[in-house]
Amino acid sequence: MISPTQAIMAGALTLAATGLMLVGSQSSDPPILPGAEGTGSGEATLFEGFFRYGSDTQPATSETLDNGVQAHRDQIWTIYSAETSDPRFGGTVTNTWSYDEYTGDDAVTIWTGGWNITNDEGGWQQRPIVNLGYPDGTYTLYTAIFDGVDGFDGLTAIVEVDEDPGRGGFGLRGMVFDGPLPPVPALLQQDATE
Repeated sequence: MISPTQAIMAGALTLAATGLMLVGSQSSDPPILPGAEGTGSGEATLFEGFFRYGSDTQPATSETLDNGVQAHRDQIWTIYSAETSDPRFGGTVTNTWSYDEYTGDDAVTIWTGGWNITNDEGGWQQRPIVNLGYPDGTYTLYTAIFDGVDGFDGLTAIVEVDEDPGRGGFGLRGMVFDGPLPPVPALLQQDATE
C-alpha cells in the first residue's frame, strides 16, 4: 500500500491550468488561466507552515488492467488541524489521488489528484496535478495552485511543498494573493487536453 507520505508528495508537474500546455495557439489575445478573478487589489501575503501526515480515510479501489498496470482509484488521506502562519490556509486537508503503477525494470507510478482545505472561514480547492514517481521512490517537484472558495472566493494561493520525514509531515511555503495569474503565453494552447 502507498503511504500517506508517497500520496501527498505525489504532487508535481503543475500543469499551469488543469492540463498539459502544448505549443499551439498563436492568437494575439493569449488565454487567461481559469479560476478566481479576485478584486484586483493586488494584496499578497507570504506564508509558511507544516502539515503532519494524515490517516488513510478511504482506501483506493484497485484492479489490474489488461496491460498489467495496477490501477488505484480515489484514495483519500485526511490531515486534521493543519496550521500555517496565514490562518486562512489551514484547517482540515483532504488529499484525493488516483494512481497507476507500472511494473518492470523502469517501474514508475503516475498520480493524478490534489488537496481540498476547509476551515471555519472558507476553503481552498487545488487545481488537479499530475505527478511521476520514479523507481527509487523520489517524485517530481510539488508546486500547486489553489483557488479560494466560500469565504476566500476570489483569492488564489501558490504553494510549494517539501516533505520532512524527520518531523513526520510536509513543510509549506507560498503566497495567498488577490488577483489573477499572469496570462498563458500566446504560443501555448490552453485547452490542449480537452
